[in-house]
Amino acid sequence: MSILKNKERRAVFTILIITSALTLFVFQNCGVLNGVMKSVDFASQTNETQSMPQGSDGALDPTTPTEKVPYPGRAFILPAILANGHNITWDARIYIGTGTIKSAVPSVRGLSSVGEISKGTILRTGDSRTFSSLRLSVESNGNLVLYKNQSEVWSSRTGSSSCNACLTEVSFQGDGNLVIHRTIGSNRSLVFFSQTQGNANARFLFYDSSPYFAIVNTSGDAVFSAASVNAKGWIAKVFRPEALSEQSEQIPISERVQRSFSQPYEWLVGTNGVNDPSQFTQKGVEVFPVHSVNALSLFPDPTFTENPFRSDASGSPVVNGQFMTYKAFMMSQNDPEDKSQFRIGFSKVDIIVKNPMSSNAEILSMKTNGKFETVSIGGISPHYSMDPSVTVDGRLMIYFNLAANGTSGIPARLYYTTRAQGSSYVTGWSAPKPVSEMYRDPELGKRYPFARYPLRDSEGNIFSGPLIGSYTWISPDGTDLFWDFMLHDNNSRHAGVVAAGASTKGLVRLVDGGPNNSRRGCVHANNASLGETIPCTSAITGSFRLFMSSLGRTPGMWSPMEYTDNKVLPLTDKLFTYPMFTSNSNRYFEVSFEETMAGNYEVYLEMSEGVTKDGEYLLNVTPDVSGNFFVPRLNNNVHFAEEVFEKCNDRVCLENNFESLSPSVPLFSGKPLYFDGAGAITINPTSATGVQMLNGAQDLTVSLAVRPLKSFGGANNTATYADLI
Repeated sequence: MSILKNKERRAVFTILIITSALTLFVFQNCGVLNGVMKSVDFASQTNETQSMPQGSDGALDPTTPTEKVPYPGRAFILPAILANGHNITWDARIYIGTGTIKSAVPSVRGLSSVGEISKGTILRTGDSRTFSSLRLSVESNGNLVLYKNQSEVWSSRTGSSSCNACLTEVSFQGDGNLVIHRTIGSNRSLVFFSQTQGNANARFLFYDSSPYFAIVNTSGDAVFSAASVNAKGWIAKVFRPEALSEQSEQIPISERVQRSFSQPYEWLVGTNGVNDPSQFTQKGVEVFPVHSVNALSLFPDPTFTENPFRSDASGSPVVNGQFMTYKAFMMSQNDPEDKSQFRIGFSKVDIIVKNPMSSNAEILSMKTNGKFETVSIGGISPHYSMDPSVTVDGRLMIYFNLAANGTSGIPARLYYTTRAQGSSYVTGWSAPKPVSEMYRDPELGKRYPFARYPLRDSEGNIFSGPLIGSYTWISPDGTDLFWDFMLHDNNSRHAGVVAAGASTKGLVRLVDGGPNNSRRGCVHANNASLGETIPCTSAITGSFRLFMSSLGRTPGMWSPMEYTDNKVLPLTDKLFTYPMFTSNSNRYFEVSFEETMAGNYEVYLEMSEGVTKDGEYLLNVTPDVSGNFFVPRLNNNVHFAEEVFEKCNDRVCLENNFESLSPSVPLFSGKPLYFDGAGAITINPTSATGVQMLNGAQDLTVSLAVRPLKSFGGANNTATYADLI
């Protein structure tokens, strides 16, 4: 709900909707009423301001119908683009994330097999197959093990101590893929696959000598073997908005976005498990001198005036060259097994793209300078430091740490450090301070808009001291910060994505919908194909909200995709919108700050939960995102879906998803509020920052979206989603 004010002051008002005690109303993206409210303001939903009906003072005129009717909630899609640890270059063209990289697969030509498992075969816990001196066994702990004369020569590494009562199924699929599923109770999850799908009629063969087991295609080449090595590495793709805009609008948007990314480029691996580096280097995969790779942040090397620049295939500058070369700094961490030894460091990276700025762009090559240089922050090399996020100028870094001095403390705290112009990337970083203290430095505010406002919770209280959170993304220009603020069901900060900064005037607000369709669990509702079914368990890593990155706020100081021809993203028809990608859950979502930035709203309620300074949900407050910091309080007859619907809880809540009837448009999601006949929201006319409601206003406009629910006998906790009319 939103309230717009006009120029001259009128009397204080009260808005009340009287309903039957047996009827529930749903209000969405709105304001101070009872029913179910969801923030969808019809007047402000149009992107082009010239098509908006205007009042005499420039405010929106609600008496004139708008041309576009909004969807109920925020857009999101499931393109399954990149996995854990991804980030994007400053021009929003190159995405990098972690994944499994296979070493070169040894040839099996000339070897005679001693046995074969037919395609379509399924082995279960306790099953085994014997071929000469070899025995393949599905162990009770969930591991698939190949023995030779009772000695293990290969395993799937899927054994688990929690698998005592689980069922393991090993499928030798007709598409050439070896797949292992584990079922615990009613939860069936994928735990291993050979990534060899697309090899129809491949054979699953066994040998008395190395490699002992191989998946062999119809040409006689091994596409997987027990002698090959899998390692965690970085994989890169080119994002091609040209390909996105050229595709038919009849193609589902998730598929269109998926197609807009190039084929993956296997870039590098860490040293963990790599005994013979040549197995990777002969494939062109770099072995990087860290234990394992994970989070990273990219920013341009400032010694190059134009970056990226046109070049030849070797990366040498060429006017109107057919290639595009990026010279970047990559800030990351060494990611050891002993987390106390985490260190932030950097390397220089060269990226060369062929067919740049086109629908068939792809990566030609990527390489580092072969070094990982650990940085000192405030004169020390802090332990436990990880997940850096750096602005485009390479001078502000926000990261996760256990304490300011980096040696001990309570987990999940966010700190910042700065580097003076021209100072060393190794030793030039200042002493760390809590992110919540950035606003106290007036010099920071001159350069980074995020630092111009103190952070406030949903009741207007100013944050102080260490800021709780993890998995940050700072916009390249330092305007806004996104991070994980809430505890996931697994008791880590993997849930509750929030945003704060200049676009929120310092309000720490939950992202409405998108990654927050549940409070602490699954984000895809009840989607079996994504491994998320009821009940959603903490073991499902796809439910984690981890690394985020964006194409840039549109419009904004840093929005490289804003002037793309036939622009498709963002999908949301609102101003000041971030198109966001997030890993693990493979979700694209959008966050709009028009309600705050437009300055037209006295009060604007998205109907999402409030948050406290301690990273907890505040269920009796729904934040005012107008920028005025009023505090709307819910009485005991106003609820979120988690408290209303019988099968809805903090782990999974289908009622927070809204799916379009057309496959060519995105999914939509967002939080509504549910009101019974006595439900009400109360707002003190003086805000937490001293703003007087309707001060100087002549009249007001109230916009809201309401959906009635069928009567269900007054038993709120037994309502079903089918009750929605």
